[in-house]
Amino acid sequence: SSSELLRSIEEALTSEFRVFTKLPLRDFIEGEITSGETIAFLICEKDTLKVAGGIEFRKGSEALEVKKQIFKDIGKPLILFPMLQQFSVTDVREELSILQISAPRMCPKCGEVMAQRKAVKGKNAGGRFWVCGKYPECKAIIKL
Repeated sequence: SSSELLRSIEEALTSEFRVFTKLPLRDFIEGEITSGETIAFLICEKDTLKVAGGIEFRKGSEALEVKKQIFKDIGKPLILFPMLQQFSVTDVREELSILQISAPRMCPKCGEVMAQRKAVKGKNAGGRFWVCGKYPECKAIIKL
């Protein structure tokens, strides 16, 4: 649920960040955003309120594709979480670790922003890696 994820995000974030919920993107992101798209969670630098990244639930929709493009255009990560009832603070902290990186990692094959993930099964279970934001269309992977 949103409230469970919010609790985990707030516990996992370092003190240099703030989290905002259900905000219209055009209120925080400069540019030609004409749609009324909102973001589930917007992470900003505490002192400047500059956008550090966004968090959205992983669900297939046209609106999600618009949000992915907006975050790609501003060079900030959009972290996707599954729709779950509970979120481990450790797992959330690992996903948020990408916010500590000043520039997003770009896919060497297609140029899309890459996302850091953790393998959940197989011989690499528990290991971290970068995956292309266009997966499964682009299958570029970089091991950490």
